[in-house]
Amino acid sequence: MLVEDAQREVRTVLVGGFWGQLVSSIIWLASAGMGTWVSPKSGIWTVVAGRFFIFPLTQVLLRLTGRRASLVRDNPFGKLAMQIAFTVPLSMLLLAPVTAFRLNWFYPR
Repeated sequence: MLVEDAQREVRTVLVGGFWGQLVSSIIWLASAGMGTWVSPKSGIWTVVAGRFFIFPLTQVLLRLTGRRASLVRDNPFGKLAMQIAFTVPLSMLLLAPVTAFRLNWFYPR
């Protein structure tokens, strides 16, 4: 598969990233609300827990709109998505020292 064809398929299948960005935005909005009106730590836990639902909710929204929700098997960008998904939990390890020592780095007051 040519790179241009693979890129076109990603943009077409994932609607240019619209549904994924919408889901992420809603999770961050909920996190900001929790951080503002409940406590900063509850806001952090909201975004940590919510990140597990970004992919499944995006898939649901793609299917509800009548679109297919996956790339063809020979698209090289399918493997890239898996690699990115495995790096996200590693970046979450930074939350422990940030919340323990510098909570204002996450939600400044």
